[in-house]
Amino acid sequence: MCRDEVTGAYNGVYFRTILTEKCNNHVPLALNVLNIRNFKYINETYGVLTADKVLCRIKECLDSIRKENEFFCRETADIFYLALNEQSADKLTKRIHSIYKLIQESCKDILGEYVLSLSCGTVFVEKSPEPYSATANLNYIMVALAETKKKKQDDICIYDEELHKDEQIRSYVENNMQKALEQGEFKLYLQPKINLDNGKLMGAEALVRLISKDRGMIYTDKFIPLFEENGFCVKLDFYMVEQACKQIRHWIDSGLPAMHISVNQTRLLFTSENYVEKLLEITSKYKVSPKYITLEILESIAIDNIESINICIDKLRSKGFRISMDDFGSGYSSLNTLGKLKIDELKLDRLFLMDVTKDKEGVQRKIMACILALAKQLNIDTVAEGVETEQDEDMITKLSCDYGQGYYYSRPISAKDFEKNFL
Repeated sequence: MCRDEVTGAYNGVYFRTILTEKCNNHVPLALNVLNIRNFKYINETYGVLTADKVLCRIKECLDSIRKENEFFCRETADIFYLALNEQSADKLTKRIHSIYKLIQESCKDILGEYVLSLSCGTVFVEKSPEPYSATANLNYIMVALAETKKKKQDDICIYDEELHKDEQIRSYVENNMQKALEQGEFKLYLQPKINLDNGKLMGAEALVRLISKDRGMIYTDKFIPLFEENGFCVKLDFYMVEQACKQIRHWIDSGLPAMHISVNQTRLLFTSENYVEKLLEITSKYKVSPKYITLEILESIAIDNIESINICIDKLRSKGFRISMDDFGSGYSSLNTLGKLKIDELKLDRLFLMDVTKDKEGVQRKIMACILALAKQLNIDTVAEGVETEQDEDMITKLSCDYGQGYYYSRPISAKDFEKNFL
């Protein structure tokens, strides 16, 4: 059996057999994985029979564009593998986009107004980190596909040296994350928050940096998304709360002022069992009042169940913790959620401030002014992130924002440098 039962295309097993033979003979190919975005939606909305028609139509489209010695298969539900005789990145990109267009046009009579969205991961088997390895290159295209899924529009990602390095770092981090935690390789960095009324320091945000003994500094974009996928962010967030408490304890014992520290909290942690009790264990261990700890959450945490989140927030606030909504204005943001969540602080995403400074018509500025005014009426403190210039500070001050945070004051720095520079 070499055929897929639904579409009649080659199946994955037979495709791998042909690919292995081609690779053994050093035939240069562009290996691609074609993915239908939101295929689950099509299944659930239009039904399985219609979804199968879409798959069959895609098979017909790939048959029509296939040149001599090119081959493809349907691997799984919404995945097709496609081996093309292309060696130029530009020509391949144009061809993939023409395939997207062909498929979208061909499926109009099946899906009506719904437009199929597609993405593609690619590798040139001759130029890959493991040339002509069928197994390795099939893995590479899936890594490339994962990159395209981070973007909203139809796109193609070609696996290259930079992506390979990122994947090596990802693999290293995942294999060593527990060891790194135990050996203290995750470091507390602090970025100051400034009171805009008097220009004085009012606290700091805790930011994590991974300083590996083997790899040196590894920035958050290389490991936070991974930890959110595999759940390790729960351990890391508790660890960061502990590091913040440990730092506050050090300041108190050294006769320095005890600064408030904000610590990011993942959705998985905020909704976990015994969450509040575990936080109190940490603050008690270091004899630090919870009033010095602000827990930063994303608005998306509350999208599904505001009531249960508010119950947790009430419990946290009753113990002295403050709650901040982070990155407001970056995505989900709605005034409706702002009115329902029982938060103490609202942090405006840095992109929000960037939009205001670029907006010549002043519309974004008016929106920001309304949000800041509403927060004030709700007794919610406001923080503007991404303050990079004196002009930025002057603008948010005039709009009655309470606090500023950004490179204008300081980049995130080690706890030692923070103490030296600000305390």
